[in-house]
Amino acid sequence: MKIYISWSGERSKSVARILRELISVALQNVDIFLSTNDINSGASWVEIHSQWLTEADVGILCLTSDNINNPWISFEAGALYSSGKTLIPFLLDLSSADLDLPLAALQTVSFSKFGIKSILQELNRRLDNPQKPEYISRVVDKLWSDFLKEIKSIPPPSKETNLEKDTLGTGLKSERDLLYELLERVKNLELKTLKSE
Repeated sequence: MKIYISWSGERSKSVARILRELISVALQNVDIFLSTNDINSGASWVEIHSQWLTEADVGILCLTSDNINNPWISFEAGALYSSGKTLIPFLLDLSSADLDLPLAALQTVSFSKFGIKSILQELNRRLDNPQKPEYISRVVDKLWSDFLKEIKSIPPPSKETNLEKDTLGTGLKSERDLLYELLERVKNLELKTLKSE
């Protein structure tokens, strides 16, 4: 089985590296792509990404408030999703309510011991020779404290995130973004009116 781990930004990259390590310890006969580890110097990263996006069986998106609207994450998610691959959004400091469609339509996994176990159990079920579920659970239990320390060492989100938060941090779009959206809607209404005349 081939697994493509998608990330963008330092926090997401740290989560992806930790997740890759945990998957490789818990599961056998998996081939995991993480661009920071699997693209050699001088190689065509575009070709390698394209090949992996085509060949992967499963994609895991490491999503944080810093990268939720990142174009690269959207591109990779779209490439995997449109080709019928299983796509697992793994959320570090987000909830599923923070996602927009089409990602909002997918079952997400939040960062937790249970969440990590569920990702590993899902991947394990897809293997030709899966491990016993108890084994996966024991591996996570054994490695959880180290994994948690590494996750906690990741710097907190920057004050400017891609969630389009207002200055109070309520999670609402900024006034500027709302005005831009309103302007676009008015323009579209004008175009429709002119076409109907």
